[in-house]
Amino acid sequence: LTECGKDASGNILYCFGQPAATPVPPQCPAGCVCMNKVEAEKLGYTLCNGQIIECGNDAGGIPMYCYQKAAMPETKHVPGKLIIEPAQDRNPVGTQHTLTFTLYDTNGQPLPYMRIYISHTGANTLAPIELVTDASGKNSYSYTGNKVGTDFITAKVDNLVASATKEWYAQTTEVTPNIPGRIVINPPIDRNPVGTTHTLTITVYNTSGKPMPNARVRITHSGTNTHLPAELTTDDNGIVRYSYSGNKAGMDTLTVSLGTISATATKEWYEQTTQIKPAKITLTPVNASNAPGKLHTVTATITGSDGKPMGGVDVTFSITGVNNFARHATTDTSGRASISYTSKKEGKDTITATAGGLKATATKWWEIIE
Repeated sequence: LTECGKDASGNILYCFGQPAATPVPPQCPAGCVCMNKVEAEKLGYTLCNGQIIECGNDAGGIPMYCYQKAAMPETKHVPGKLIIEPAQDRNPVGTQHTLTFTLYDTNGQPLPYMRIYISHTGANTLAPIELVTDASGKNSYSYTGNKVGTDFITAKVDNLVASATKEWYAQTTEVTPNIPGRIVINPPIDRNPVGTTHTLTITVYNTSGKPMPNARVRITHSGTNTHLPAELTTDDNGIVRYSYSGNKAGMDTLTVSLGTISATATKEWYEQTTQIKPAKITLTPVNASNAPGKLHTVTATITGSDGKPMGGVDVTFSITGVNNFARHATTDTSGRASISYTSKKEGKDTITATAGGLKATATKWWEIIE
């Protein structure tokens, strides 16, 4: 210590130096971001301007550096493939037919703003047509065939050629009698606790396979829980619903009949001695990557304390990261509840699903996939 005098009270004074300033991590240049090496590799980023520039440490003490998006190599777009959809089709005379043309470059990418030359020959001849592909490499046009026969459509772009054929046939009016052909019951097999309500959805189809409205069906019961026969009429979609409660444990068989056709369903009623609670929750997929703008779906599955999928459970989905929001969904009879969302930004989301004190997490990376 070096003495340098005394103060007014006679205390000895000493010489001290100023403390060193806390170093400030350098900022990244414009167009570059600060992240660790693992994050940069996931996003396909490269060192900022090709230089190693430290910009601090992350929460785990891992050094972070300045990175930027990798430059995309310039690609020369040369027509490589031309597709006409549908390549073959068949329509009645007097109706409209639509052709869609898609052009790809030699790298398999849609090729926009290119001129396509189209010619028609055959039963219905048209003047030559020119189309220009849109931003997605597509364009289409429609025409009506007024003569029976086959048309040949040829499309050209530079040296590429694609062709399609269209058959036009005379349409005859045929009236199909509305005769019952089939009855479908959903669910055909089910299991419910005693004292709850069970609903059957009954659909009637005619012999042409179309839903049959205003069809009067008869429903009869046999088994543990017997009920008087019921008669119900299908709606405009050929559907009618029937509900009943089972007050005894055991098996019921329900028969739905209409004329000479019928269908059956079975229902098991069981005594519920203990309350079933959510026991396990899982999320799928656990890890996923999508390009921004693409739809991502995550599904939570709830298993009850009886070891079976549990329906009717409210699940909360919390998304944190580059996107921050929450949504709710209720599990179906298979114990599943799903949400779908997309992102406008690149980066990482953590998806947390909670239900009845249970929790599961999944990770979602939003990144451009080359």
